[in-house]
Amino acid sequence: MSKTVIEYVWGELLRDGKTAYNVKLKLTVRETMVNESFAPVARAVARHDLMPMSGVDIEDGHLHFALRV
Repeated sequence: MSKTVIEYVWGELLRDGKTAYNVKLKLTVRETMVNESFAPVARAVARHDLMPMSGVDIEDGHLHFALRV
């Protein structure tokens, strides 16, 4: 049995190993369970989305960022 849950987490976008932006992410997590009454035996991020944040304008272009959650 499996189900999908949504979680919101804070993360950092890193550039050259240093924090460039603090961002909020929406994670779609797929949970696999043996039985509904037990905790999940496996969890995997199926999708991640950057949430729009007032006052934060992330640079556009060919910049590459690493994500730390």
